[in-house]
Amino acid sequence: MRSLLITTMGVICLIGYMADVAADATTGPAKEIGEQQAMEQWTKLQQLKGKDAAKAQTALAEEVRPLLEGKVLDQMHNGTSQLRDFVLRRIPRFAIPAKREEWDKQAEALRRDVLSNVIYRGIPKEVIDQAPKVHWGETIDTGKGYVIRKLAFEGYPGLWIPALLYEPKALKEKVPAVLNPMGHFPAGKASEFQQIRCINLAKRGMLALSPDWVGYGQLYVPKEVGHNELCHVELSGVSGTGVMYLVAKRSLDVLLSHPNADPEKVAVTGVSGGGWQTILLSALDQRVKLAVPNAGHVDLATHTLKNHAGDKEQNPFDLGKYADYVHLTALLFPRPALLIYNAKDPFILCEPGCKQIYEPVLELYKKWGNPDEFQLHVNIKPGTHNYEQDNREAFYRFLNRHFVPEKDRNDKEIPSQNELLASDDLAVKTDSPFLAGFAPWYAIAGELQKNWPDFASLPEKGSKQWAEEIRVRLQKTLRVEKLEVKEASRKPIISGRWYEGDQVTFTVGEDWYVPAVEFAPPKPRGTVISVTDWGKHPRYNPVQSFLLRGRQRVVCLDLPFCGELNTEGHGTFKGWHNSQMTQVFDAVGKPPLGVRVSILLAVRDFLAARYPGQPVCIYAKGHEVPMTALLTAALSPEGGRVILGSPPTSLKELSVKRATYAKFPTLFCFGLLRDADTDVLKLLAKDSIVDMTALERD
Repeated sequence: MRSLLITTMGVICLIGYMADVAADATTGPAKEIGEQQAMEQWTKLQQLKGKDAAKAQTALAEEVRPLLEGKVLDQMHNGTSQLRDFVLRRIPRFAIPAKREEWDKQAEALRRDVLSNVIYRGIPKEVIDQAPKVHWGETIDTGKGYVIRKLAFEGYPGLWIPALLYEPKALKEKVPAVLNPMGHFPAGKASEFQQIRCINLAKRGMLALSPDWVGYGQLYVPKEVGHNELCHVELSGVSGTGVMYLVAKRSLDVLLSHPNADPEKVAVTGVSGGGWQTILLSALDQRVKLAVPNAGHVDLATHTLKNHAGDKEQNPFDLGKYADYVHLTALLFPRPALLIYNAKDPFILCEPGCKQIYEPVLELYKKWGNPDEFQLHVNIKPGTHNYEQDNREAFYRFLNRHFVPEKDRNDKEIPSQNELLASDDLAVKTDSPFLAGFAPWYAIAGELQKNWPDFASLPEKGSKQWAEEIRVRLQKTLRVEKLEVKEASRKPIISGRWYEGDQVTFTVGEDWYVPAVEFAPPKPRGTVISVTDWGKHPRYNPVQSFLLRGRQRVVCLDLPFCGELNTEGHGTFKGWHNSQMTQVFDAVGKPPLGVRVSILLAVRDFLAARYPGQPVCIYAKGHEVPMTALLTAALSPEGGRVILGSPPTSLKELSVKRATYAKFPTLFCFGLLRDADTDVLKLLAKDSIVDMTALERD
């Protein structure tokens, strides 16, 4: 009823000043009008003052509303399909070479590239090479043939990890050592399935180290240490996955420092995030002699499915430039490995895990090794995301085959339910910072950001060279590409008015069908590209202002992750699907922010060439898209002006205010803050940043 009243008021207002237009609108099909008549009607509208002018704007806004809300893209080119296809085209394919020597060289190069260019990206060498600091706490004598030793070690500077070492009593010789990384379980190392497995290993005469994972167990801090918030560290150019990897690596360092640990019998196993740590560490660190990842990894293509991307650390920046998870699994060869998947697992899908991970790598073992060394176990009961008894016994069997003499093997679980301890009993009590609820991502980010200077003005000397050097760095960080734009389709959607309206689809590069709605007044003085966080949504695109006040052609455009180029499904984690897809973009080395900048630059230049003599201006509104517009102006200030409907604040504020990755995924571009904050970007943009009144003055 409200919208009807507004429309009626607007039409009444327009009748008083444009009887001919109102008659067309109310008595039948619209008639074509000439440019002169359209110009006369626009001029009449310009003469309106006060309430009449406001009513005219309201009427126009209501008229264009359904035009902006209409779908431009066909189903074949819907947002989800385009976003997925963009990633799928960039995932490396796994292939087994003809000769064993070729594979050995490939494996060595792959391991080196992933470590150097992905995992350790931005981490100083002295941090990588540093031996772990260890604080040993109390020892629990269980009276069951093993003890539990409490400890904490520094996994990354300032990040202390509480852990438990399950140790058989009266050790005299070298014994197998098993690292048991934890996954996404709030109880951490006190989780029942974790305790039972570690107790069983100790009773079998093995060492078992059980560390808490960042954000879980004693490191659990609700809403504060979510794994996706490692994006704050990556904004400053340090791999958050690398921090995780160093924690796992130093867990192994601690375990192997035990005098009775046999370096030839080292195993790693875990479920969920523990399974992911297992595959990553075992693939890249050859000290691991046997690996059993449980529900820890699928291929990157599966990460593009709704709610299957995992957490940010599982999609490290640039991983897909070098490897998919099938490549990492192949790096286990020729060492023994057992992959565990669960038939009804809602998080790590069993079918792609078996087909896309297990089957290709099995061919590698068949060709040059022993296929029995690479096995698959699919859990049917309970079949959920678990490390319950069936999975544990599959692990014991595989471990026994390789580490235990046949006469001493026991493949069944040793009952230990009555030996489980409460979380408080297993808590590590030291003076280490984690006891205060240490929030690593914000703390590490804060330390890194101290290194980046603030700029209030251009340097006194060499400002041109300074600006160009920063632009070169920004282009490299954002991975900006020069893209060709063509107009794929144009369909008129309104006629008989003083302005024209068309639905337009642009093809941008080889990947994108970009939807737009274009409105053109008579004799446009320029072109405004309107981009917002909400795409073409009429509430956020002030088409009426640009048409009436500025006589500007308006092109309302959807950028990736906005409007029709948004992901369509939300599922269990409502509202998270967009941020899940953006992290997979990062994984294949295409920062979403850089993709947006490339598209916006390309469309801007295309429209400038299409409509010569009509300056192009970008209008941007929202929490994320204005940063795209600001970067566009900073990289190419001569190409047109920018109106920041919502000026972006300092990127450092994201960490200060503890902004979440789920809410602002495109802003967390790897290394952007290392190159420039918004103060520098505004200096680079020079005089191209204007306000709305600038279009009226032209």
